[in-house]
Amino acid sequence: MKKVSIHYIDDDEEDLEFFNAAALKVPSVLDVHTYMRSTDFLNAIENVDVSKTIVFLDINMPEKSGLDILKILRSNDKLKSLPIIMYSTSKDQKVIDISKEFGADYYAVKPASYLSIKELINEVCTIDWSISFNAGQNFLLIHLLKMEDFLFRLKTSTAEVHKQLENSTLSKIIMSPAVTTDLYAEYLSSIYNMHKEVEELVFKVVAPVIKDILNRQKTHKIISDLTQLGKGQPLNTKTFLDKAYTTSLNFNLGIMYVTEGSVLGGQYILKNIKHVLGVEVPGNFFNVYGTQTGASWKNFTIQLNDYQDTLNDVGKEEIISGAKYGFERAHSIFN
Repeated sequence: MKKVSIHYIDDDEEDLEFFNAAALKVPSVLDVHTYMRSTDFLNAIENVDVSKTIVFLDINMPEKSGLDILKILRSNDKLKSLPIIMYSTSKDQKVIDISKEFGADYYAVKPASYLSIKELINEVCTIDWSISFNAGQNFLLIHLLKMEDFLFRLKTSTAEVHKQLENSTLSKIIMSPAVTTDLYAEYLSSIYNMHKEVEELVFKVVAPVIKDILNRQKTHKIISDLTQLGKGQPLNTKTFLDKAYTTSLNFNLGIMYVTEGSVLGGQYILKNIKHVLGVEVPGNFFNVYGTQTGASWKNFTIQLNDYQDTLNDVGKEEIISGAKYGFERAHSIFN
């Protein structure tokens, strides 16, 4: 079996981590390289073996869009035959058509679950790239996916509030070279309050659906991090769950979608923390699941997806409302 290297650029750290975890489980994938900055991606891609490399490009990115990068790659004689998949949440036919016009080999709508991402990557890795596929109905890869429509809907419905959270004051600082030990401790304190209230109130509500809920406790790890930082108890006293919180099972599952996702996306935060503050800085919270971070998220989404199959549209919307509420409340304690 031919092994390939995958290079993937996206400005969403959670999407990068999710993709990376799925790709590494595909037998034909040799390694995965992820990027958030176009300069880093373009510098690295100059040195790849085109015959053993596949590129995934997100489209909506602030520095250079995926379409901008696509044009750059296709204007480079060395990289003209590089397999490129545009990878986006957008189903806009105009965007799909432009991607094809600019020379992409395929266009794939981002799946919302681990299993579907893994399936997509496996399909891409089995393609005979010596044949041109940039033609006809084969251009759109969405037909290859057993995509869980609800998880895709949940992700896209919360995209705006998720982005607002990523742009909050503390979220931006924690991912910057300006982060300090005190700011890291402040971030952990905010995260502690969120998870403490979730463990005290939300866990018992969602337990009938999330069977492994007791294995998802995280506050003890945050206290361990703060203790090792010499900070003792959490410093931030802002409340996560406010008067708008309800005990509805569906609403609480939406909140769990946010808090479980915070660990997955936190892998990129931890990398920055270790880079700026040193490898000895504690990261017990972000490593709460250890090597099972991807698998833990996968198991959560499977349980959530199985449950939502039993709901009508009103129930599904309630899950989405809970997730939006979770992102909005997290934003409030990070600002």
